[in-house]
Amino acid sequence: MFHGDLDGLCVVEVELDDVDAVVTPPVWVGEEVTFDVHYKNAMLAVNGGAGL
Repeated sequence: MFHGDLDGLCVVEVELDDVDAVVTPPVWVGEEVTFDVHYKNAMLAVNGGAGL
């Protein structure tokens, strides 16, 4: 969870033993952002919520 400009943002990480494992995410999970550079820790620290 984040505060300030990023208040309400929750980044969830899932680690799997099998790359082909089927995952059914909970209903509160939003979009996949693994490859979106805007959500990298360094970008969030520097830019806050700008660009999200």
